[in-house]
Amino acid sequence: MNFTDAITLKIIHDDTEFTPAKSEILFNCAPTGRIIEGKVLEKAVALETGFLLFITDDIPEEEFLTLLLCDKNFTVLDKATLGATMSTGDLREVELKGDEVHFRFIGDTLWRLRPLGQPSLRLPLITDPRGASRPLGLRQYFTLQADPKRGG
Repeated sequence: MNFTDAITLKIIHDDTEFTPAKSEILFNCAPTGRIIEGKVLEKAVALETGFLLFITDDIPEEEFLTLLLCDKNFTVLDKATLGATMSTGDLREVELKGDEVHFRFIGDTLWRLRPLGQPSLRLPLITDPRGASRPLGLRQYFTLQADPKRGG
């Protein structure tokens, strides 16, 4: 697992009042044909089996972070979104630690993402920490944990 600069995004259309921005994933500047929601690639991690993408919409007053786990052909296998309406966030302190990616987004919460070698069972509304949402489904290709900073 390592950071990569080989992946970029090409904006297909900006967000509107009713639709999110859409971008095409480029690999080594070549189009992949894969269109995703979002317009800023904050960080990309190369995995043995694919890629982990950290994507935002560049809306400072209401920033969400989308985490996409893709296979080597950039087919999205798993997706999670972090954030809340009317909250601001910035991705920072992204680090690779063993088999996990650690980062901070919105406040001082330390998020830990662990890609899985095989998909595992996900129980909707139970598996993920507060502040994270995923599309409906019973499969996950990464786990997500949050450690909020305690006051004191």
